Amino acid sequence: MPCITGTEFEDYVWSGFWAREFPPSEGWARELQKPLLNGAFRPDFAAWRGSERAIGDAKDKATLTYNDVEKVIEDAGAFRASYCYLLIASDTQVSDGVREYADQQGVDIVTMRGWRAR
Repeated sequence: MPCITGTEFEDYVWSGFWAREFPPSEGWARELQKPLLNGAFRPDFAAWRGSERAIGDAKDKATLTYNDVEKVIEDAGAFRASYCYLLIASDTQVSDGVREYADQQGVDIVTMRGWRAR
């Protein structure tokens, strides 16, 4: 299995998970790298339908950190998102503490099976 980083991983998440979760056929508008608040925030993925909003951040890295969760929380606040996702490579390590913190903050961590961070 090839090692995917950056844009290729984001493209995989966009065309797979994000397209399935937020399909235009159900009224969702979507955008990659959406600038928020004059570019102060830029989540990897954004979707909206009426008052429903979602943001996502793809992390193709060895270990997920509290800072990664914090970034999604900040992006969600800037976009007033009610759905927040951290999309990670299949071998990304997530400590129990980071996972618990994400759960408490309403951030869903989604593992993208078949993609390696290293």
